[in-house]
Amino acid sequence: MEHIWMSVLGLIFILTIAVLLLPVAKRVNFPHTVLLAIVGIALGAVIEFAGTRLSIGFIGDLVRSLSGFHITADMVMFVFLPTLVFESALSIDVRRLMEDIGPILFLAVIGLLISTFVVALPLHWATGTGLLVCLLLGCIVSATDPVAVVALFKELGAPKRLTILVEGESLFNDATAIVLFGILLMNIVSGVEVGVLSGIWQFLKVFVGGVLVGYVIALAFSWVIGRLRKFTLVCITLTIVLAYLAFIVAEHYLHVSGVMAVVTAGLVIGSRGRVAIPPEEFHALHEVWGQLGFWAISVIFILVGLAVPALLAAIDGALLIGLMVVILTATLARVGVIYGLLPLVSRLGLAHHVSSAYSTVMVWGGLRGAVSLALVLIIVENDAIAAETRQFLAVLVTGFVLFTLFVQATTIRKVMSWLGLDELAPRDRAIRDRAMARTLTDVSADVARMLETEEIESGSARALLSSYERRAAAATETASAVNGMSTEDWITVGLATLVAEEKHRYLEQFGQGFIPPRVLRELVVRVEDIADALKAEGVEGYAAAVAKGLGFSRFFRIAMRLQRRIGLTGPLTYRMALRFQFLFAMRSVLDDLLTAELAAVRTLVGEVAGDGVDELLRERLEAVGLKLAAIRLQYPEYAQAMERRHFGRVAMRLEKANYAELHDHAIISQDIHENLLEDIDARSRGIETLPKLDLGLEPRNLIAKVSVLSELSGDRILGIARLLKPYLAVPDETVCRKGDAGDALYFVSNGSLDVDVGETPVQLGSGDFFGEIALLAEMPRTATVRSIGFSELLILKRDDFLPFLEANPDLKERIERVAAERFDRAAGN
Repeated sequence: MEHIWMSVLGLIFILTIAVLLLPVAKRVNFPHTVLLAIVGIALGAVIEFAGTRLSIGFIGDLVRSLSGFHITADMVMFVFLPTLVFESALSIDVRRLMEDIGPILFLAVIGLLISTFVVALPLHWATGTGLLVCLLLGCIVSATDPVAVVALFKELGAPKRLTILVEGESLFNDATAIVLFGILLMNIVSGVEVGVLSGIWQFLKVFVGGVLVGYVIALAFSWVIGRLRKFTLVCITLTIVLAYLAFIVAEHYLHVSGVMAVVTAGLVIGSRGRVAIPPEEFHALHEVWGQLGFWAISVIFILVGLAVPALLAAIDGALLIGLMVVILTATLARVGVIYGLLPLVSRLGLAHHVSSAYSTVMVWGGLRGAVSLALVLIIVENDAIAAETRQFLAVLVTGFVLFTLFVQATTIRKVMSWLGLDELAPRDRAIRDRAMARTLTDVSADVARMLETEEIESGSARALLSSYERRAAAATETASAVNGMSTEDWITVGLATLVAEEKHRYLEQFGQGFIPPRVLRELVVRVEDIADALKAEGVEGYAAAVAKGLGFSRFFRIAMRLQRRIGLTGPLTYRMALRFQFLFAMRSVLDDLLTAELAAVRTLVGEVAGDGVDELLRERLEAVGLKLAAIRLQYPEYAQAMERRHFGRVAMRLEKANYAELHDHAIISQDIHENLLEDIDARSRGIETLPKLDLGLEPRNLIAKVSVLSELSGDRILGIARLLKPYLAVPDETVCRKGDAGDALYFVSNGSLDVDVGETPVQLGSGDFFGEIALLAEMPRTATVRSIGFSELLILKRDDFLPFLEANPDLKERIERVAAERFDRAAGN
């Protein structure tokens, strides 16, 4: 029992020190993680050299509790690393990560291999240590550590893309280091030589295997979390279980990369969780993981610091020379990799260009920490390795890790400042100036009204008002003098503001239950595409992304092919219903933005740019309305049912809000409030069920709408139904093109199509048919036919065409007559 309470006492002391150091770090503008390591080293020195003198009372118990903490490789790998890696992966924007996945993987794999050899060869020459041992050390010190890097960049507030590059590399390259470490360690311990091909296979198995394990487990957990999203504590606990389960299953049971499994799981939850968990719950999840990450970072850095004095106690002149070689070669290797590989990747078109400023910070920000120490601890604990080799690796790795923490981490802020990366971009400064001018003007007006209303004549109050008025005037003058910002630039700013608000409103409506998760995913993907295009190409990119976003998705087109080729209607029905809900939600949010947010945007960007933003937003709203109207026109009953359901839910939400207000003002009691809510919940179950969409593609039902077919006898209709294939044409789809080979006859069951036969297009509607000329005359198509809206067609393939006509002579005569008239008209044109 004594051991347990002593451990608890030590842990409490460590967390207390860590949390008290946080305001100190902010006050002195110093990296918190470095302070933790310094305190840990100081405590370790006290325990190492004066521990026996402090053995009485509370202080003695505290010293014994700290000395009882023995950090091991398994502790770092299985206790701390999953938390730190999952927490950092959870906050990474997956879409931004994929934009730079080329340079990230190049640095994580090729870069680490190059760095390993660059460090090992000079070290082997300088110290005379075996090449395999030097390669092992080079591998360990070449892995930039997510623990150190992520913590530091959060404190510094680094630019988003720079953070993604450095965090992404840090999260991925440990897998390469661990695989290479395992191969080299096996060579040293067992003497078994591992060939290049087997080494490559081992790497692929461990790396890709870890990704697959993490992805599969995370998908299962995200499915469960999506269905339990209203239970915040359950969702948070499941993500904690996921992080450790993914690591253990991958590392212990399947012998693949546990770290890659956790990275992948964190990325999946970070991307899918945003559209499966309401915003408030997702924010709470981030808060909890931030707290867990803080605890893990605090404990690991102090515990590592505690172990440092013992590790470095045996350092001598030869090891000091080796340490200097490692520091020099590892730094040069980092410079060569960043400045050599990244430009090569960019020139090959595999990644975006990385500026020299970003490259410099990536060189100096390549800190080492938990992963390097965990790997060297595996060696220290391995009795199969010679004691001299263990000491050599332990001292050099620990010394190099301390160098990166105490030298690079403490100076990287100055490096970023020197490169200007801690300053706002010109456009951001312009936005800041206008926002400040607007805010100070409003505050001045509010203070003036307050003084007048409350009849305050205090000189200090009037002085405060005067100071705000002066600041407002100065800010207004600064904002009006902005140079280098064109009207189009300000339109871009206004659109970016609205796009960000649009995404926020989708998440808000999802939290209120108005948008289902599958619709939210579509909306978030489209709005992020628009934001990316706007940032990269301005207004033109915005317009192109808006048009693309209103088109039919890849999954919708796949569903159409399934229906047309094998008659599978289910996926297309699902996608059509999803499209209606997607357009309905988008129109609702855009309409709100137009009425509620445009005035604020005008204040920010000015009247001229505001008019441009207004025009573009109205054009987009009109385009969404037209797309929605096409579905409404084709499926009116479904559209009406969906709208009734939506407005019913809105009414119930307003009803709940009114009851809550009455309860807050003590007009109704808690019992009455709960009774009223139970009544709303009972009524809500009646409208929660989604209405069923019927695409109307049953052949017999379609035949009934085609006059030339519906007049046939029942037996003939039954026979025809076996030959005719249903086909749903979407708006603006070209059903057949002039000059193409004719392979089918089309009957129009429902809808409207344009036939391009010259200056005046011919319009076809329900009961018409087309495509017969190409089949009868065995010639190419004579016209292009385009669907105006959604059109339900029946297709008769070439192989069935002639037998079909022979079996229906009356119909054959009519089709041939219409074909002759159309052919003569086409020839006349």
